[in-house]
Amino acid sequence: MLKHAPIRILGTIALLAGVIAVPLYASDKPKHTQTPSATVPYSQTTVTFANPGGPDRLAGTLTVPPGAGPFPAIVIVPG
Repeated sequence: MLKHAPIRILGTIALLAGVIAVPLYASDKPKHTQTPSATVPYSQTTVTFANPGGPDRLAGTLTVPPGAGPFPAIVIVPG
């Protein structure tokens, strides 16, 4: 339960076609409940890449949909 006034954050997303306003609201009741499922329609593989210039390694999860491909790719780097 929210113990304060509702929070509203207004942001924007800049695209080639223009700028879109994106309002976000805090709520103590989700509009859609999420029930995680153990089965997913794609394969998951843990991958790591070595840094040739040092000891660091980059790790991630490769997810691939079913089928022969080729598939478009998205790389998400948080932080």
